[in-house]
Amino acid sequence: MKVLHGIVVSRVFTIFTIYQLAHMIVYEIPNVLERRNKLIVIYDLLDLFVSDPHIDKADARQLVNEISGSR
Repeated sequence: MKVLHGIVVSRVFTIFTIYQLAHMIVYEIPNVLERRNKLIVIYDLLDLFVSDPHIDKADARQLVNEISGSR
């Protein structure tokens, strides 16, 4: 039960989902990890980048590269 109290769920949903998700991964999650020793799970991350027909593929590729290069 103690483990369940430590779970934090964050969802990013707007029309610009992948941009906000990339921002959260690159800028916000590292701050959380510095304050606490946590495990971060992002379910089906790449599907968000390839399944949205409104997302420019070049933008998606650039964001994935930015995410993979973040600390």
